[in-house]
Amino acid sequence: MTKFFAAHHTALVVLMLGLMLALGITSMAGDSGIVDEVAHIPAGYSYLRYGDFRLNPEHPPLLKDLAAFPLLFLDLKFPDNIPAWTTEPNGQWETGWHFIYHVGNDADLILFL
Repeated sequence: MTKFFAAHHTALVVLMLGLMLALGITSMAGDSGIVDEVAHIPAGYSYLRYGDFRLNPEHPPLLKDLAAFPLLFLDLKFPDNIPAWTTEPNGQWETGWHFIYHVGNDADLILFL
């Protein structure tokens, strides 16, 4: 048995990592947004797309940027004409709800990515 593992350790590691990836992806497919995603994902998207840091300024931007990076490759509508974006100093929640659920974007795809 030990000889088997010694001879095939690379293949076993690749197999286990592939299984972890598949389980992670399939488990994400059934998840939904809870609370913070509504503020963090649109904030990260606005940071990357517009260079505008007005949404969710109380947290560092790196993780929000990483979460929003895949969204740059989608044709998304951003609610840049609502008062929460144009006049409110921190309209992160309303802007987030509009971005994810109300302007015609695919909420499931946004939350999956």
